[in-house]
Amino acid sequence: MKRFLSIFLVISLLFICIGCGNTSSESDSKTEESEDSGSIASEGDKYTVGSEFKADDITVKLNSVAPSGETDVNIPQDGNQLLICNFTVTNDGKEDFNPSNFTASGLVDGTVVENILTGITDQFDTGTPIAPGKSTTGNFMFEVPQDWQVFQINVKVGEGDGKTAEFEVTPTEVLTE
Repeated sequence: MKRFLSIFLVISLLFICIGCGNTSSESDSKTEESEDSGSIASEGDKYTVGSEFKADDITVKLNSVAPSGETDVNIPQDGNQLLICNFTVTNDGKEDFNPSNFTASGLVDGTVVENILTGITDQFDTGTPIAPGKSTTGNFMFEVPQDWQVFQINVKVGEGDGKTAEFEVTPTEVLTE
């Protein structure tokens, strides 16, 4: 009788352990499903020049990155250059989008670089709402070292935490002057 009870307990424990575990094939299939979901925005996705990031009813496209010469207002420090990042934001929703809820920040080779807010030709307009079905295009400017290797432009769409995406640019993707 003790032997039968011991075997019964061992088998019961095995079934309990198997039922509570998560097999790697289950988690792999969930990962594959999320990767195949197309342009749905998710934290950690990386985008490139020319690609689009979809955040709910807003689509953000990094059209180009190009060097900018000095302006009357913006003169880069020695060893640095100015880069113009041209974005298009499209409102695919049914209500106006407040473009002040679209921001861009930069990181070059792991170091934060400032978004220059004045003296920019065709600066991104954050003051005029974007009507449903309409787009607006404009520039952000960053001062970066001349010998940079990786430029990450982090964009955020929406209030508060919003939805974020990282556009990663290498020197070969920068338009020539």
